[in-house]
This record gives sequence, structure tokens and C-alpha cells, in this order.
Amino acid sequence: MIIEYFWYSPVIKKYGRDHLGSAEMIKKMPANIREQLLQHPSGGQNCILVEAKKINIVAFLDDFLKIEQNEFDRTRHIEITEDEICNHDYYYIGLRVLNWGEQITYEFNRPTCKNDACPYGAQIISPTRIKSERIRSLNLAKIFDIWDFGVRFVISEKLKEIFDFNGITGLKYEPCLIEHRKAKKEESNKFEGRFFVAEIIFSVSQRAKNIFLRPDYYCKKHSIIFRYDGICERVTSRDAILQNDFQFINRVIVKGKEYHYGIPMFFVSRKVLNILLANDVTDLRPIGIYFKKGFMPVPFD
Repeated sequence: MIIEYFWYSPVIKKYGRDHLGSAEMIKKMPANIREQLLQHPSGGQNCILVEAKKINIVAFLDDFLKIEQNEFDRTRHIEITEDEICNHDYYYIGLRVLNWGEQITYEFNRPTCKNDACPYGAQIISPTRIKSERIRSLNLAKIFDIWDFGVRFVISEKLKEIFDFNGITGLKYEPCLIEHRKAKKEESNKFEGRFFVAEIIFSVSQRAKNIFLRPDYYCKKHSIIFRYDGICERVTSRDAILQNDFQFINRVIVKGKEYHYGIPMFFVSRKVLNILLANDVTDLRPIGIYFKKGFMPVPFD
């Protein structure tokens, strides 16, 4: 089963608050158009969704919402069930998250930029430690750190061995230390050496038609974006994809100029997704809004 749809949202320059305008624009649409829209599972009207196959409705919305004038943005989403996996090459996946300072820690040099949100200059300077109570049943989890330019995971030794056996590419590894709770130190010693930090090596770019930069969402000095909302019609080109199983998207090119993402996205090959599903990795988290799967195909232009 597959559902492909477009998600329309107001461009950031028009915001008075987040997503102001969607509900109002829906009310102004003809009744026959409103009836063709997809309903968000939450029941809210702060987004406009329509199936991509409804070409005439998409054309109407493009004109009505003034896509060409950058009043609204349009992004493409594809959700599938397991029977469609063989028909796509690359996937975004949803993973459990390990937050720096909570479940995971390491020392780092703070950013050198005066803008508090800009990660420029931040550098990890110590081994990564994960709390012992977080490693039970863990195979793969994403590390979240607002000042980390890259994409890093904690991966179990077992899953790393499976990746190595299958020739999975695009990652480099280093040991992950276990931070024991004193009361359970003896019990958790058995986990020593059984986890690694895996970092994605290769990055690719996206393209966009236009971009609107608000000072609180952008560092002009280092050309780093903190929110994606103002990037109009962001797309990933298949020509930009490298021959690796793990890759991350860390920048967008608009009219020949590069803007770097403060928080990059990542995707994996079908080979990686099949390994995770075949080995019943329970770290996958729902990423779509309809099928509630832990994976979504990467849509290419």
C-alpha cells in the first residue's frame, strides 16, 4: 500500500505565528475542493494535504495558494507499507533519540559564534558515554545535540557486526563508554565494549527555489539555517545521491548559494532498512502520519 501526497504550509515570511493561514485558506476554498483534501489524523486544520495523484486539485492549490509567489510552500511525502519497500531505493527512518546531557554525555568545546543557536566551532573532545539503564534492548539510536553539525548514532556490537557482514557503507565507528549507576555496577559490567558510536561520513545537498531568512532562524556570518520553514519547494536530486548506505543532508543550494542546516537530516538505503526489519530492531519509531511506519521513502525530484 502506498499514499503519496503534497503538504502545503505558509512560507515563514507570512507567519504571525506558526502555521497561521492554513485554516483560513481552507475556509475560502470552494466546497468541492475542500472535499478532495486529505484529513490529518489529528483532526486539525493547520496544514493542507492532498493526494499527488489528484493532479487537477494540486494545480488549483498551486494557483490558489500562490506557490509561484512563495506565499505557500509545497513538500512531497510518500508513505508505504512493507509490501512496497522493494520499489524504493532510499528511506528516511524514525529512531529512538538519545539526548545530550540526559541519556548520553560527552565533553565539547562550545561554538565560537556569538549567536547562541549557531553550532559553528563546536567540537566534541571526549569519548561518548551512555547511561547503563538506556542500553537494554538498544540496537540503534540517534544522538541529538543542537550543536552537532553531523549525524551520530549509538549502535550495538551485534548490529555493527551485521552491518559489517553485509558490507554497509557510509559510517565510521568509535567505542561508546558505559556510565554505570553505582547500585548496579556489577550487574551492568557485562555491557562493557558492546556499544559503539557510529557517525555518517558523507553528506549531500538539496535544492530549493527560494529562501526567506529571519534573523532569529539564521546565522548570516556562517550561513547556517536553524529552521527549514522558509525554504520554498525543497527537493533532493537523485543526481546528488552517493553510493553509500548511510548519508545525511546538511545543506540546501538556492540560486547558486549554499545554506547549511543547523540540524541535518539523514537517510539509509533499502538494504539497511531490510536489515533493521529482518532483525526485529525495536528502535524504529513512527515517522509518517497515516501508516505510522518507522520509514518513509526519500522523494526525489
